[in-house]
Amino acid sequence: MIAAFDIKGNVGFLIYLVDSFGYLGSVLILLYKNFGSPQTSWLNFYIKLNYIIVVVTLISSLIAFIMFRRKSKKSKVNNKPYINFDPSESI
Repeated sequence: MIAAFDIKGNVGFLIYLVDSFGYLGSVLILLYKNFGSPQTSWLNFYIKLNYIIVVVTLISSLIAFIMFRRKSKKSKVNNKPYINFDPSESI
């Protein structure tokens, strides 16, 4: 995203932030599994969790695609969008 929209920045903080949310998610999963549904086996728990993750990921990807597409139509340099979604036009 930083390169696509010509933003000056550093990804170090982003990596730290994502890593922190990863650890938080791991702790929340362990807490929920042990205290929320202790009778459920780990296999069934992870299967259900993966279904939820797939749905959330697909919805998030669709939203991101729509937002990037809108952003690329608004941002133009030399009358060309930053991101070209037309495969027939080569650079």
